[in-house]
Amino acid sequence: MIPLATILGISAAAVLIIAGYLLGAKRALQTRVQLREQSMQQAEELLRLREQVTQYTKEDADASIMRKDMLRMTKALLHQRDAVHSMLEPLNKRDAEVDSLRAIVEQAVTPLTQREQLAYELSTLNTNKGDRSNLVQLLDQIAEKGQFWAVSLHDEQGLPLAASSNSKDLERLTAISALVLLFAERIGRTGGPVPLSLMVHDESNMATLCRIFRVGEQRLLLSAVATGTQLTPTALDPALSKVDSVLSATH
Repeated sequence: MIPLATILGISAAAVLIIAGYLLGAKRALQTRVQLREQSMQQAEELLRLREQVTQYTKEDADASIMRKDMLRMTKALLHQRDAVHSMLEPLNKRDAEVDSLRAIVEQAVTPLTQREQLAYELSTLNTNKGDRSNLVQLLDQIAEKGQFWAVSLHDEQGLPLAASSNSKDLERLTAISALVLLFAERIGRTGGPVPLSLMVHDESNMATLCRIFRVGEQRLLLSAVATGTQLTPTALDPALSKVDSVLSATH
């Protein structure tokens, strides 16, 4: 009996030991599995971090390369701009010289063009032969086409025969006309060439052109007043034939 009980006790103890060992082994296995999974997760996380670090490093390298490329392109563009400016500088200088020359030519040609235009306008005036009322209309046309402040016609004593509608200081024009006729007559007495036109330029920058001409045996004077010195001694010549035509029709 005693040995049997002993055997059963030993067996029970062995069973308990084995059961405890198996339980410990199972727990150890579970622990190892958990640790392995954690290790794998950590490895994956480390790999992901390494990939991110590699990607960031690559992006930084690409960004650095891009910045260098952009800097190189910017320098190249600045160099090209400077080169273009260097090429354009003499062209701009030449354009400035051409513009200056053009301005000088225009300044020189403009008075000639204006004179030719005035000569054409005065030579194409409309004249209606009839009475002396047409003479006033003709003087109005001369004043309009020539942009004159006043136009007047005087006899050989300087007395006014007619004046344009815009004439205001006819007394002054009469005095100038009489003086010019007297001056021309006295010069003619010396045996030299007789003056045909004289110009009076006053301190108000007004110029009065007096043109002496003849209609038959009658000596007349046609005067025009303008601002500045745009008048020339022959500016009224194209209109003389028109005045002659109107005056001839009144006789």
